[in-house]
Amino acid sequence: MNPYNFIFSFFYFFGSAKANKSRFNAIMHVFFTFSMHIGFLEGIFMDIYGIRDFSKYTDFGSSNANKGFLLITSLPIIIVLFFIYNKTYCNKIIKEYQAKKYTKPQKYIRVFSYTILPTILVIVFALIRQGIIKF
Repeated sequence: MNPYNFIFSFFYFFGSAKANKSRFNAIMHVFFTFSMHIGFLEGIFMDIYGIRDFSKYTDFGSSNANKGFLLITSLPIIIVLFFIYNKTYCNKIIKEYQAKKYTKPQKYIRVFSYTILPTILVIVFALIRQGIIKF
């Protein structure tokens, strides 16, 4: 099971005690994880090539100048995810997830390594580029 399917299945069943099995919620978590993986790769790329000031290339300042750009780039990805994770594929993933019989520590360690760890590393790379953390 690939990481994105695992994240989808985990968050699909995350609120199952409340009967809140939501495909939308799971897809949004997959989108967040995908975004953090892209940000992590971008941070590595920027550190390898010595790009320290990202504001030269885009204006992501307090004025929200690129809000439309972010919407234009993220909305098609979300729509594609809805087509990828359709109901038949969703049922296939859920059956595969239930057949694996993961223990709770295994689930949480995988979610940490797929989602939370890249998020932390993206933040650290951003702080390094801003000069707040020095190496």
